Amino acid sequence: MVAVAGLSVSPTSTVLDVRDIKKGRLVGTINLRRVPAAGLAAGEADVAQWVADAQTALARAGVEDLAAISVSAPLHALVALDASGAAIRPALLAEDQRSGPDAGWCTKKIPALDWSTSVGSVPSAALTVTKLSWLHRSEPDVWERIARLCSMGGVVAEALCDSPTRYLTDRVTASGTGYWSATNNAYDDRVLALIDSERAWSGTLPDVGGSLDPVGTRGEAKVGVGTADLMAMAVALGAETGDVIVSIAERVIVYGLSDRAVIDESGTISSFASLSGGFLPAVALPIETDEVSAGVIAAIRTMRNAGVPTGGRLFVCGPEHSVIDIALRCSRSEGSRVQVCTDDELAAIGATRQAAAVLLGDWPSWQPVLTRRV
Repeated sequence: MVAVAGLSVSPTSTVLDVRDIKKGRLVGTINLRRVPAAGLAAGEADVAQWVADAQTALARAGVEDLAAISVSAPLHALVALDASGAAIRPALLAEDQRSGPDAGWCTKKIPALDWSTSVGSVPSAALTVTKLSWLHRSEPDVWERIARLCSMGGVVAEALCDSPTRYLTDRVTASGTGYWSATNNAYDDRVLALIDSERAWSGTLPDVGGSLDPVGTRGEAKVGVGTADLMAMAVALGAETGDVIVSIAERVIVYGLSDRAVIDESGTISSFASLSGGFLPAVALPIETDEVSAGVIAAIRTMRNAGVPTGGRLFVCGPEHSVIDIALRCSRSEGSRVQVCTDDELAAIGATRQAAAVLLGDWPSWQPVLTRRV
């Protein structure tokens, strides 16, 4: 048996999914709940803890001959490394709100329309670029020690390698930074100069590779470039252009797949990249919204009015107690195409499919995730 594995790391857990590459048969699952390390501010994460949990999950799986591994992680996260490759400070996640003022400063310096046209998103406290701005102005000693900047998925994938061969990230994660342009397939020099015009950015930021590129090896196993959690979920569901996904977790994200970018200077729609070379338009809603269902329906209509294809399936994904009401209300609004998925290992399964693709050179035909209609 040839087995491949997908790791999903999140603020609350690390999930490992191992499958037979031939038919996608489940070999085993490890789900480690994480207690945040003491002394961290809200929205911060201990990089070493995430790496240790990933190593523990692989050790507990007991599969000796993995052929490939891929990692799924949050779309927005800032990890600052020194010259030795060690994290200088805790990672800054999307939930960290201290960079809210930096978002306003960024749009004063560069108009919102320019941000949306170039990097696909208008700055908000969630975006990595505003974390970068906050770090530059708030912790100058840390800033001076930075040798490399990467994502949480990137640092975990690199730590899993015996010998990393490439400093690499994927298109989706790069587009979540707010300083890489999916339209131009390049980092935006104007944005980087806005943050720090004196820094030599070359070598500080990872190259942006293809979805099937390896970053190194672990024993005989290839370690893939990985992707962001939203994209991994879409991969697990087999989502196509026209499908819409509602993800209910720390935040509610409504997103789809499109062949073209959406330009929205209001910042309501962010246009991230997809693994296929297209785009992943998304609308974020606060989980504490009084009427989440109404917000979801409004988000779908907003994307549709912006030209995003939304006529395919509608997946509502999250905990059982959260999804049913939203799915039923969406069904009344959007028709019988609504499907529910309550599998909390969805992102890990998508990462497993990507691991299989890294090994095979193409996406596997198997689709293990089961959904049900409401």
